[in-house]
Amino acid sequence: MVAPNEAGFRFAPRSWRNLDIAVFDRQKLLEEGIDDKYVKTPPKFVIGIDTKADLRKYGDFMNYMMEKTQDLLDAGVQKVVWITTRDKKIIVVEKEKRWFITDWDDTVELIEGIDLNLENLVKDETRNKT
Repeated sequence: MVAPNEAGFRFAPRSWRNLDIAVFDRQKLLEEGIDDKYVKTPPKFVIGIDTKADLRKYGDFMNYMMEKTQDLLDAGVQKVVWITTRDKKIIVVEKEKRWFITDWDDTVELIEGIDLNLENLVKDETRNKT
């Protein structure tokens, strides 16, 4: 089950994170029950796109991204992918694996069997609009 548009995830008491795109195990989410509150079931996979968060307490985006990503991994998320639009980078983080940063024109596996090449996707969308 995919939850777009700032789904709320409560990862500890009085601690939550808003998620741009989150992919959940449907059965686990249904067992928890779906309502208008933050979910407690950790998503399997999260995509973050830039941020509109107040970064004053973090200093900069990188510190914010690292803290949020670690919170998600510690809570049980298996993989986090960040997309940064200004510098056109993709940051890929998997639990117990080396974090890496690559460019938009690199093909990245999001989840098993689903790859993303953001540059090709943007080009395809631009061609389809003309």
